[in-house]
Amino acid sequence: MNRREFLKKGYVGIIIIITLIFNCSKNLVDSGSNENDSLIYISGSLNIKFTAQAFSHKDFNIRVEEGIVITGLKSIDSLNAYYIAKSFRYRWGEKEFSDEEKKEGKDREFIFHFPAHPDMEFIANVYQNDINIEYAEPIWTYIIS
Repeated sequence: MNRREFLKKGYVGIIIIITLIFNCSKNLVDSGSNENDSLIYISGSLNIKFTAQAFSHKDFNIRVEEGIVITGLKSIDSLNAYYIAKSFRYRWGEKEFSDEEKKEGKDREFIFHFPAHPDMEFIANVYQNDINIEYAEPIWTYIIS
């Protein structure tokens, strides 16, 4: 089975499974313990930084094909298909990065968007364990009550 057939057949099944297992209507997940404020993350978004080696790999070319983020890195493309990474954006915006920003790796940071998912920490850990990823984390914010 080629990649295109896999994406077509797997896409519908994955959506059904995710919908049945998880409450996709949640947009924010509370993980705070403070009585007055809560640390939450936005469900469906991950901050992902590629390693310098992965980013400079000859096959690396990030884009969206058939509704899935494709990087040219097989292990990441498999994760993106499985977790339905449907879009991405550059974390710091599309711009020319200075030498200092490139040294810091800002040009290797992206925000990936997934269908709403109540456990983005789990998905972040899966990506984090890939050799091509320097770090992956939910996008955290505070809500002060």
